[in-house]
Amino acid sequence: MDNQTNGKQKSTDFTFLFVYAVAALMVIIAHGNGGGFLGAYDWYAWGPQAVALFSFSSGFFYKSSYAKDPGKYILRQFKKLILPLYGCSLFYGILTTLLLKRGFAYGKSIGLKTLLIDPLTDTHQFLFTQALWYIPAILIVSIVFTLLVRLSREPDGVRFASAVFVLFLAAGILGSYAGIQCEGETEAIVILRAMYLMPFYAAGYLYRRIADKVSRIPNMLYFTVLFVIMLFLIIHYRELLIFHPSWFKDFYKGPVIPYVIGFCQIAFWLRVGKIMEPVTKESALIRLIADNTYDIVAHHLLGFFLVKCIFAALHSWAGLYPDFDSAAFHTNFQYFYLPGGVTQSMLIYTAAGVALPLIWVILKKKIRKAIQNRTAET
Repeated sequence: MDNQTNGKQKSTDFTFLFVYAVAALMVIIAHGNGGGFLGAYDWYAWGPQAVALFSFSSGFFYKSSYAKDPGKYILRQFKKLILPLYGCSLFYGILTTLLLKRGFAYGKSIGLKTLLIDPLTDTHQFLFTQALWYIPAILIVSIVFTLLVRLSREPDGVRFASAVFVLFLAAGILGSYAGIQCEGETEAIVILRAMYLMPFYAAGYLYRRIADKVSRIPNMLYFTVLFVIMLFLIIHYRELLIFHPSWFKDFYKGPVIPYVIGFCQIAFWLRVGKIMEPVTKESALIRLIADNTYDIVAHHLLGFFLVKCIFAALHSWAGLYPDFDSAAFHTNFQYFYLPGGVTQSMLIYTAAGVALPLIWVILKKKIRKAIQNRTAET
């Protein structure tokens, strides 16, 4: 999601192009109660671990040259991450305020706090923006990492990458423990979120330096080890562990297990991405999704909402779908109407969650091009 690593680089790694696309779809599928895909949660909790994939990928694509001018790098990251966050907050703040006036009962009205402060410390104030909690946290991680690179004499070596990984892993476990103790109720929540993401970011940076060795592991052995670890955890705890790092909810198994699961999932999708590389190279859709993960994560919930609005209109104006719950639609942001109660109809929401942001991206590019052409003419 960090736009510094979005697949537009000349040395695009097609494995990570696939990983970015998967991570973006994970967010949509998780917020869409499985997205209509049977078995989506059989082995991994997709939604909560999407941020692990994003963080890992950001670390993988980090270049030590960024630390030569930390101020310039931080400013660039601020423009790419925080300014769009405030743009989204303004748009959804206005939308939520209008919805509140129209009888809806979720989200907060736009105001100085919800518009200026909450985007950095919450992102759940307008509900539509809740998936963006990751943005301020990953900015903090990238700043801390840049400062460490700046202080290192050999930042491109495996020794440095390994040392930072160990340091960040300790910080992540400590931050997760603190988040568990306060149950996410703290003014320092964005710091704890950043600490949680640190090990994944550092692991990505380290992986780039040992990727060749890892790639030599045979697929059969590779996947067997991953599934044995996950099967052991599922049997031991008698459930698939699903936790929510945005508020450190459901971390009742401690601060270490989320990292075991997170790294297993990263390893799984890395190898799947490598296997899928021939397809990824030829897929314009995968590239489009991978290149626009920020917009997809930012706007997929609006796609969900528009689908609900269509069902609501058909229910009210055409008398269709008599089991549509209008009261729940107006009061419960998590309400999804499933025609006939068929779970697979969540695919409608998933499709809208992908299509709407991509349509917006295409329109945005056309508008920018039109403005540039008009400016050039004058």
